[in-house]
Amino acid sequence: MLNPYASHLGDLDPVEVIATTPAKLRALLDTIGGERAEQPRAPGKWSAREIVCHLADCEVAFAFRLRRNLALVRSFSTADLARPVNHPERGDMTLQTIVETMAGHDRNHLKQVEEIAG
Repeated sequence: MLNPYASHLGDLDPVEVIATTPAKLRALLDTIGGERAEQPRAPGKWSAREIVCHLADCEVAFAFRLRRNLALVRSFSTADLARPVNHPERGDMTLQTIVETMAGHDRNHLKQVEEIAG
């Protein structure tokens, strides 16, 4: 199955997206401020605080060690990234697709917080 967030990633390097997401979030939240962080970007949409909480929850799902130890991801060879894996909900995919999904997911939610930051 393809990466459901591929459109958010484009030609960006997924490992670099994953590496830069925390700093970008910190800067955006500084711009937004505490009060605005509670306000949804539109009716029925998540607030910046809810998006950040969601991304924090995903840290667990995307494997905290993998996310924080980017040296591990950067050490993968092309053959490593092409290895087949099985996702319990999405079926067969490659390790590369998982890395791209993580990065695309970050980009999707970063865009939402950027929208809130104005």
